[in-house]
Amino acid sequence: MVRSSKRRRRPYTYANGPVGGPLTKFRVYPAAQCPAKQDLIYDGQCQGVRGHTGLHWFYRADGCLIQWPYRKDIESDSDMALSMTPPDHKSYIHPQRKIKEHYHSFDRREKIGTMKAEPLDAKTARLLQRFDRKRNRRAKRARSTE
Repeated sequence: MVRSSKRRRRPYTYANGPVGGPLTKFRVYPAAQCPAKQDLIYDGQCQGVRGHTGLHWFYRADGCLIQWPYRKDIESDSDMALSMTPPDHKSYIHPQRKIKEHYHSFDRREKIGTMKAEPLDAKTARLLQRFDRKRNRRAKRARSTE
């Protein structure tokens, strides 16, 4: 029997909440990633969701955007094209604009319930609160400069 190459990621759970407060539990059902791979010139897998329309695409570690057409859209060998757009090019699409098309954006989350956090000793609680205050100050500074 042949095993299917369509492997889905398993659902997972996580909890989120304020320091020392009640935690909200979530279950995440991950969306399937597009199986198209570009391994002729640049090694990488399309970062779109399975069944998306348009070009296949992924970002390399150096920030370059790689795009190529679907196989069924290619009528002859001369139609096969692959584009690499470096970050300093005028037609470059920033990853923040492509995040809506990334397969992680299609993950489905459902709230499972709430649970009480484990009590912390005073020293650890103060340390975590100080860390949260620093992180919030940093985030406010970053927002105010934009």
